[in-house]
Amino acid sequence: MLQIEQAIKFNPVYFGIQILIFLLLLQILTRVFWRPFLKDMEKRTEDIEARYRRREELQQEMERLRAEYQQRIAVVDAEARAHIQEAVKKAQGERERLIKEARTQAEQVLLQGRQSIEREREATLQALKEQMIAMATDVADHALGSLYPKEELRRSIEARVAQATTTASSTHEW
Repeated sequence: MLQIEQAIKFNPVYFGIQILIFLLLLQILTRVFWRPFLKDMEKRTEDIEARYRRREELQQEMERLRAEYQQRIAVVDAEARAHIQEAVKKAQGERERLIKEARTQAEQVLLQGRQSIEREREATLQALKEQMIAMATDVADHALGSLYPKEELRRSIEARVAQATTTASSTHEW
């Protein structure tokens, strides 16, 4: 057994150290990247849900206003049939304008929300990528010592991350 270990030059101490470094790096990545990232995603989800609730509130208010408006029309009809035709024409135009305006505003809020979330997601992903590259460069530099220049390690890691990002974005639609 000892001969086999010497033949393949397996060093249990180095192996143990590598396992410890891996576990430490895994713990650091979990605390530094994944937990904050998941918190941000949860916050964004809550923000989107709040915007949808606001949209529903606006729609209910619009429905309430519409019902209120229809009651007014009924009162006007009871009081004066002579003026009802003119009032109905004006009211229909106003109702449609209000509905169109409310829909336009709701669509704008939704669009702005989606754009904001997309910008924040891109910024977060870019920041995570930069932090990951910096950490990976530091770990690789520490692990490899002076075998490779730090800038060469960084360029190599950036190329790998860019390749992985391109592959991930072409196979998965976020």
